[in-house]
Amino acid sequence: MPTSNQSAVVTARYEERDGRFDLQTFAISGAKVRPTNHPAKLSGPMEDRPEWLVNIVNLGKVGGWSMSPPEPPPDFILWFDLDEHGELVEFSVFTD
Repeated sequence: MPTSNQSAVVTARYEERDGRFDLQTFAISGAKVRPTNHPAKLSGPMEDRPEWLVNIVNLGKVGGWSMSPPEPPPDFILWFDLDEHGELVEFSVFTD
């Protein structure tokens, strides 16, 4: 879980549509590094999601941080921040 001494270096946008997922990360202004263990963009069939991503998505769903657009696709959107080690810092609520 996030700790108070973590500093976010990327914001991530995750979505699900038609049995597939898409993850994009965006560098936070002023961040000097990116997580080395997570790619800047990742997509594919739902069953190919890495475990770290499944864990963050499940936590976001249970915690009420996810958004379901009134008219899909996408079916599901989640925004979150990661630190330089690729650990979750916090969830965010954005509107697309």
